[in-house]
Amino acid sequence: MSGVLPVVGATESIGGGDGIFGAYVAAPRFERHGAVIVLHEMFGVNAFMRGVCDSLAARGYRAICPDLYWRLSPGVELSDGSGAEIERGLSLLAAFDHEAALRDLAQTCVHLRQRIGAADKIAAIGYCLGGLLAYRAVARELVDCGVSYYGSGIHERLDERYAISRPLLLHVPDKDQTTPPGAAAAIADAFAGHPSVSVYLYPGLDHAFARVDTKYFQYVPDAADLADRRTDEFLEAWLSDKAIARASTVN
Repeated sequence: MSGVLPVVGATESIGGGDGIFGAYVAAPRFERHGAVIVLHEMFGVNAFMRGVCDSLAARGYRAICPDLYWRLSPGVELSDGSGAEIERGLSLLAAFDHEAALRDLAQTCVHLRQRIGAADKIAAIGYCLGGLLAYRAVARELVDCGVSYYGSGIHERLDERYAISRPLLLHVPDKDQTTPPGAAAAIADAFAGHPSVSVYLYPGLDHAFARVDTKYFQYVPDAADLADRRTDEFLEAWLSDKAIARASTVN
């Protein structure tokens, strides 16, 4: 998701019924319509997540990555560069409250609404753990559209697809070692012909193929660039001025 506009990065606090949590925010100096909530992996708000936000902001979107681990370990920042960090991430994941995280996502939307136009749309983009949350956020209509990169556990929650009517884009590697054999095919089959959901399979690729700084998995630049181009096109279609004008015409 290459960009052309200068970016201003900062941290902000988001308050809600459950408490106050932090978020990394990247704002362009010249904003277009739309905002994106970036949902982190099991490694927390780390350099890769901030880079995703910066790239989105460079394209004109306000991007925000909330700390979804704030109840467990506020501000934790991990990578897959060591066994200790992976174990720490897995322990946080095991204790993670998905329903609470979805409440945090809803509160993040409220926070964004105070900073963007009333007509602007909000997308969620998630990776791994965040990919599952982006999927569920679209199903619950917390956001206007969503993108999931190798969302962990989607194959176990395919029943939630019946609630999906808003645009959703799924990037699914078919050799994802974090899921059982056949999970990618099951996801593709479940959404075949769905009017709101696009599923792209990435043959022969493993989990985290789009994470630039991965050590445990393998970053695949060509596939990552292809996925990001598809994401760019999706966001342009659903967050742009044209999308807002189209929605106004329909309504």
